[in-house]
Amino acid sequence: METEKKLNFFQRIFVAIFKLEDYGIFLFEKLSNAIKYFLLLILLMTIVLGIVNGYKSYLMITKAYDYIYNELPDFKFENGTLAFDKEVDAFDHDYNFAFVVNTNYNLDDKDSATYINKLSKGEQGICLLQDGFTYRFSDTESTDPNVISMKYSNISKEYEEVLSSKETLTKYLDMYPIRNMVMTIVVLNIFMGYFANVLSILLDIVIISMIGFIVSRFARVLLNYRAVFILAVYSMTLPIFVTLIYAIINTLTGFKIMYFNLMYELIGCVYIVAAIYMIKFDLIKQNEELEKIIMVENQIRKEKEEEENRKAEEELKRREEQKKKEKEKKENKEDEIDAGEPDGSEI
Repeated sequence: METEKKLNFFQRIFVAIFKLEDYGIFLFEKLSNAIKYFLLLILLMTIVLGIVNGYKSYLMITKAYDYIYNELPDFKFENGTLAFDKEVDAFDHDYNFAFVVNTNYNLDDKDSATYINKLSKGEQGICLLQDGFTYRFSDTESTDPNVISMKYSNISKEYEEVLSSKETLTKYLDMYPIRNMVMTIVVLNIFMGYFANVLSILLDIVIISMIGFIVSRFARVLLNYRAVFILAVYSMTLPIFVTLIYAIINTLTGFKIMYFNLMYELIGCVYIVAAIYMIKFDLIKQNEELEKIIMVENQIRKEKEEEENRKAEEELKRREEQKKKEKEKKENKEDEIDAGEPDGSEI
């Protein structure tokens, strides 16, 4: 397995998305480093979404301000009762928003349903009646609309003065520039969205890590849960970026993908399963290389031993030959001495 490598934030993103075969390097890092990476990634995602939502809010608020100043009929609001000078049946195609006004009917009147049903032509809409309003909206997770109805009497008294007429409403809006409202929306989106995204995606990581832990046992890659959790953190990198891109497109265009959450989870599962098997193949490859190294070392050791044995035999043979020569030399010398001594016949 590879030793620990020092990677910066963007290098980690690149490896997590494009280098599945290098996931083994994440096994050597501390859990705290993976958590820091996760929190920073969510912060990046939340900031981008906050800016995108702020831009969309700016366009919507600008259009709403323009409508209120130039097209909204005069109205009066007092004692929980709203009265417009004329009916309104407007629809904004850019934001798929319906705006319906008929202050001749109350929420409980049967005929009011005719006007409330006009909201169905848009994904969002509001219907203002004499004693209350109905708000209709669709979220990104469901195709079924959500409908909220509320009577004006339930609204805080402090807003009655602001909403008492069109003139007071426009004066109030003049006190709050669009820029300030958008900045407030962006800050709130980032602050609230960050903690919501951390909790939501952390739960996804826990689920994917449990799946990864089970797969590691089937694959006979004995990783502890800490290591699998770290792999799950990096496996969620691509799903997080896919979610970011989808959220941007959905926010700006309203485009929706059915069962997107299922696809999001599936990408994370595929990544962690692939990463575990990549690690397994890496271990097998390293074991094969280790076996080859051991075989080569054994061969070298064997050849060295044979060479040493050969040299030892040659040295032993050389010594025996030397001893033999010395012995023959000694015998020859003794023979010469014997040949040089006088015998008794010469006396």
